[in-house]
Amino acid sequence: MTVYTRIYVPVNTNDFIYNWELVSATRILGISMLIYYSNVLNSERMSPVTEGKKKNEWLEWIKAIIIAVLIALFLRTFIFATSIVDGESMYPTLENGERVIFNKIVYLLDEPERGDIVIIERPLKNYVKRVIGLPGETIEINGSNLLINGKEVKQSYLTEEALRQTGNYGPIEVPPDSYFVMGDNRAISKDSRNGLGFIEEGNIIGRSEFIIFPFDEWSMTR
Repeated sequence: MTVYTRIYVPVNTNDFIYNWELVSATRILGISMLIYYSNVLNSERMSPVTEGKKKNEWLEWIKAIIIAVLIALFLRTFIFATSIVDGESMYPTLENGERVIFNKIVYLLDEPERGDIVIIERPLKNYVKRVIGLPGETIEINGSNLLINGKEVKQSYLTEEALRQTGNYGPIEVPPDSYFVMGDNRAISKDSRNGLGFIEEGNIIGRSEFIIFPFDEWSMTR
């Protein structure tokens, strides 16, 4: 018994008739049966091992996912967290809509330093500002000049325009365990001069470390 089959082979995007083949039906049947019984035997021999292996693989994947989630929760709760900048009070250092990573553990091991960009926790919202005055220091601002304990302190992180827009303030002494903070956009910032007041150490929950979004603006925040 013989059958004729027509084979189509695609070339580029068009099909064309490639060839006519004379094939023995018994040969096709024999090869098909051989393949079938071979698969059955292999399945019977390998299925317990294969099933056990697949089960172990699933268990390993589940364990890996659980561990990853636990690590992420630990990091999010105790070490690092993200925050979205809302407003222009820290412009140009931080811009509205940028996402930053802040370090939550740093102030459990150390104290805020002058120049740190910190996250301040308040009942209604959090703020991001720069530490200017430390506990016990006397702060005075004369236009573009910042005086701490009577000595001028350079503010290299500010633009000339921001320096000119700082205004006059003080002198005033920072209470113990508190900090004097300002935004880098001095003209519009709500900070220790005009609304936030002195910031108690316990309300500083982290230090801004990196801008992570937008991706083309990835950088350290200093």
